[in-house]
Amino acid sequence: MGNSIRIGDPEKFLIEAVVRHIRNGNRVENRFKKATWQFIVTALNEAFSDILEKSITITQAKWKECTVSSNQIDLLLYS
Repeated sequence: MGNSIRIGDPEKFLIEAVVRHIRNGNRVENRFKKATWQFIVTALNEAFSDILEKSITITQAKWKECTVSSNQIDLLLYS
């Protein structure tokens, strides 16, 4: 895996949460409802409160989701 990108634990958690919500049908027309984002961000902040300097916001989580390679999300979706 020479071309793989190393993903830190919070990023991996976010990607897996996004994929889980996609699989559960919570994404309509390529968008999550605000409540879904709030659920994902709350879970992320609770899981990593010991290593995060500040809580992650919904805007930061959405931006991170946009910057993650679609190949990485596809790998999780279809594995």
